[in-house]
Amino acid sequence: MANATLLERETPASGISLASAEVFQNHLAQWDDKAPDWLKTMKTSAWERFSDLPMPTPRMEPWRFARTGNLHLDGYRLASPIKDLKRDLLLEQSHIFESFAGKMVFADDQIIEHRETTREQQEAGLIWSPLSVALQEHSALLRKFFLTFTPDLGSEKFQALHAALLTNGTFLYVPAGMEVSLPFVAYHEAYGQNTALFPHTLVIADTGAKVHLVDIFQSAGSATRNFACGMTSIFAGAGAQVSYQAIQEWNLETLSFHLNTVSAERDAD
Repeated sequence: MANATLLERETPASGISLASAEVFQNHLAQWDDKAPDWLKTMKTSAWERFSDLPMPTPRMEPWRFARTGNLHLDGYRLASPIKDLKRDLLLEQSHIFESFAGKMVFADDQIIEHRETTREQQEAGLIWSPLSVALQEHSALLRKFFLTFTPDLGSEKFQALHAALLTNGTFLYVPAGMEVSLPFVAYHEAYGQNTALFPHTLVIADTGAKVHLVDIFQSAGSATRNFACGMTSIFAGAGAQVSYQAIQEWNLETLSFHLNTVSAERDAD
């Protein structure tokens, strides 16, 4: 990890909560020209669901063995733009894999590096795209799969918050019959003090496709306080083989939820 002394320090935010309606309205306003109508409708519905659901307590069956006293959303804020100088620093620590089919690096949910796949793979139909771009360029495909299934099991309030406030992530579509030997790699860096992250990963492997994706979640410094609420959805068509790995290197100041769903058709692995 990068030396924490190289990173900017900010005092904790006060009087702020991600549960504030003002936070959501400001977030939604940023999507006015960047998102299809169906996504804005989905976000609004998710925010209403989040607002209606109570915070978890040990009295709830799925949380009966959990300590929930520190599960609050106060003091966190949505991400601010990353300065160029800090961008270079963050890229330096995003190199666990030297060989890959495609690579993305996010800092506070903002894409700071995107290494494409080969031209041949793109011409054959493979899509490796930041989610914010894919929502505009591949809206019809995403609408069919985006947040179609949810993990539930007590995570309903946090998955609703994720759907309401997510801004970016990775989208990987592998067409039928294509096999990709090298892994796709996505780095998700938590940088800003008190910043909330909502990384989203969507993988669609069509019939007989074979692919491997690695998500790496890490804190840029040892003392930054962050809230991370991510989700990964994998759809494997008939006979497809999908390998997914998630590596977490959050610091001790980070509160993290990661919600996974998998839908597999016949003979998929």
